[in-house]
Amino acid sequence: MKKINKKLVAPAIIAVAVYLLSYQIPKRLVDPSRLHFLSTSLDDKIPFHSPSIYVYIGAFFQWAYCIFTLMKQKTEIGYKFCSALLIGSLIGFVIFMVYPTAVNRPEIIGSGFTNDFCRFIYSVDNIICACPSFHCFCSTLVILIYMECEDVSNRFIYINMFYSLLVCFSTLLTKQHYIADIIPGILLAYFAVLISNKYTIFRK
Repeated sequence: MKKINKKLVAPAIIAVAVYLLSYQIPKRLVDPSRLHFLSTSLDDKIPFHSPSIYVYIGAFFQWAYCIFTLMKQKTEIGYKFCSALLIGSLIGFVIFMVYPTAVNRPEIIGSGFTNDFCRFIYSVDNIICACPSFHCFCSTLVILIYMECEDVSNRFIYINMFYSLLVCFSTLLTKQHYIADIIPGILLAYFAVLISNKYTIFRK
């Protein structure tokens, strides 16, 4: 089993911290009167599906495992993708502050653990910071990372591709995002990697 590359521990911690702050700070600073709602008639036709919340939350475990895998890679690869996570997060932060977006959530009707769990997620994650979807950003970045890891099989990559696709759908089915939030989130991951290919923040 490959050991943790100690040179990648600090960059990974910094990148994750910037990601979390980039998402949480705007939620506390943005004036609600400035919010934009990017809903379309197609969004209105997508039904609320409470069990999808498990896929939505499962994405956090996907990301955590990816970071753990990344920290076992060669230093150059690790620096590149830690830089991509940091760069993408900062771009997202600027967008959230300059053009703040949000979602209108439905009233969850019915009891049961799953519905109660959805209500809990709604209560701890307010409606601000919708576009670009950071869920789609991270789950796309996972695939781009795995594609360059030498010890990751194609089968594992395909499984994660499928799960990342489910994550994107789950953001719609749980009414955490609109369709207009999804594509910018995916493109943000590709754009961040392109930048990190030329301008790696973390260096040897």
